[in-house]
Amino acid sequence: MTFHASLLSASEDAPKILKEGPVIVHRPSPHRKLRVWMGLQHDLIAVYPSSKDEDRIRQVIQHLVTH
Repeated sequence: MTFHASLLSASEDAPKILKEGPVIVHRPSPHRKLRVWMGLQHDLIAVYPSSKDEDRIRQVIQHLVTH
C-alpha cells in the first residue's frame, strides 16, 4: 500500500479524523480480498472491520505515525 499525506502538527486545534472511508486489502492468495474501514488521524492510522458503530469500537490494526 502506498499513501502520502501532509500531517498537521499535534495540537488541540487539529481535526481528529483527517480522512476515513472503505479500503480493499488485496492478499496474495486468489479470492482473498478484504474490505475494511480505514481512518487517518494526525498521529494514527486505524483499520476497523466495518463502518458500523458497533464494529468501530475496537480496531483491527492500529499504526502510530511519527513526524
